[in-house]
Amino acid sequence: MGLFNLGKPVSEWAQVRYPNPAENWIRMGGNEALNSYSICDATGREVRKGNHLPAREAIRLDGLARGFYLLHTTQKDGKESTYKFTIK
Repeated sequence: MGLFNLGKPVSEWAQVRYPNPAENWIRMGGNEALNSYSICDATGREVRKGNHLPAREAIRLDGLARGFYLLHTTQKDGKESTYKFTIK
């Protein structure tokens, strides 16, 4: 299976709400707080993670190189999602 055992092709993954492509931060849409998140680079290496992100809070991207990334999130209710985004 894929990086997060998703069972579907990358082309079907949702994209980060805004901005995408990103420079310094990304933000999810909606009103759901996240229990946890992790960001992996194109090689599958985890480059950032965090816990208890309030709804609409920005995730800082300081220090990450330009390129393709995956953001894996877990909501408070346990629902997991993966999003693709690019840092320009």
